[in-house]
Parts: sequence; C-alpha cells; structure tokens
Amino acid sequence: MTNKNDQSSKWDERYMSGEYRPRTEASSLIKIATERMDCKDKRCLEVACGNGRNSVYLAEKGYEVDAIDVSTVALSRARERGENAKVDVNWILGDVDEFEFVEEEYDVIVVDFYYCEKELIESIKKSLKVGGLIIYEHHIRTENEIERGPSKDKYRFKSNELLDYFSDLTILYYREGIRRVDRGSMAISSLVARKTEGDSQKYPDEIGGSMSQK
Repeated sequence: MTNKNDQSSKWDERYMSGEYRPRTEASSLIKIATERMDCKDKRCLEVACGNGRNSVYLAEKGYEVDAIDVSTVALSRARERGENAKVDVNWILGDVDEFEFVEEEYDVIVVDFYYCEKELIESIKKSLKVGGLIIYEHHIRTENEIERGPSKDKYRFKSNELLDYFSDLTILYYREGIRRVDRGSMAISSLVARKTEGDSQKYPDEIGGSMSQK
C-alpha cells in the first residue's frame, strides 16, 4: 500500500521537475456554478487543491475555504498565491483519505481532477450541508486518442460512474466528452449536484446554456 509520504514525495517531484504543469486559472465550471450563489458566511472545501487556483478564487468571492493537498510543494505555491491575492485560506497538508469529513460541514465541495474511491465520495456527500453543492471534474475512460490524463484506467471513472455515485443528490449538470486544450485533448466528466430534501425545490439557471431546439 502506498503511504502518505510516498504520495507526497511523488507529487513534490512532479511539481519540482516541471513534469506536472497545473493550470493557473480557476475552473470554468466552478466559476459558472458559483456565479450567482450567496457566499456570505458559507464554507467551502477543495479536495486535492494543488496550486490553489480554485481555492484562492473561491476565497476572493468571500467563501471561508479549507483546502487540502498531500504535496508540500503544491501547498507552498498555493499559499504564495493566496498571499499575493491577499485572501485567507486554511491550507491543510495531508492525505485526503485520512481527512476527517465532519457531517454537514460545507456549503460547497470542489474536486477538480482527483480520483476519489467510492468510500471517499460517501464521506464527501455526508460533509455537504443540505442545499450544498458538489462540483466535480475528472478524467474518464475512452476509446478516443487523447494526450492528457492518467495512464491507467483504474484512475479514470467509467462512463456514468461519477453520475451514479451522486445519483442520490439533485443533478444540476452532468456531461461527458472530449475537451481540447492547448496542451492536448482529454476525456472528461463534469458534474454539479446539490444535496437537497423533498420532491420539489428551487433551481438555478441551467448550467452551460440550453441545448434545446428553438
């Protein structure tokens, strides 16, 4: 079994060598999903925050942000990013699998390109407050020729697997497809879901625009 120190060293080396070059801008999906949300007195958690681009963005919007990552190098860069932006983020060095997910603690939880096992996903759902959002994007298995993402399928979700994991929440947005970026193409699943109660509820504007025929 790979321990925390092994994971930390692996990611530290990838960051320092330049092998892993994370994006610098916050996720477009996170921006759209939180655009009209009231962030006052709201708490947010980013799982595997990396260089902190999303966490800093959410803190700038006014969220109280906890951000966890196993890499000391990543968190050092994230902390510097936060200081430059003059925002406070609670940077947590640690293994996500060992993080204590408090029940109904967060209004927003972000997982941006990190593979969570089913048990971890269940902890994430329990940690969402009623009305809270999960915003999740990650690589999926594909027959397409792609350039980016994990080399092993075991670190990619199967088709509709992410959707199935959150089917007990209200799905506000879900999509699978090929994303073409400047550093190559990748197969992605994108999900926004809300933890709600009851059969009738209020909905935000459709995420991503309408696909209906006019």
